[in-house]
Amino acid sequence: RAAVWLPETGWLAHDPSSAERVSLSHVRVAIGLDYTEAAPIRGVRKGGAEEHLDVRVQIQATQHQQ
Repeated sequence: RAAVWLPETGWLAHDPSSAERVSLSHVRVAIGLDYTEAAPIRGVRKGGAEEHLDVRVQIQATQHQQ
């Protein structure tokens, strides 16, 4: 996702992977200036070429922050 602040509109965000504006159906999992600050997983991979990734997201309503 890429976001820009427009004084007359506020934050405007775009999801390049789905080529659409960010909506309430998107879930923010990290914030950073680049991939190294917002990487979802970090580490070193060692061993064979087989891998499996299992991801779960829990969504909970909170107060909106300005």
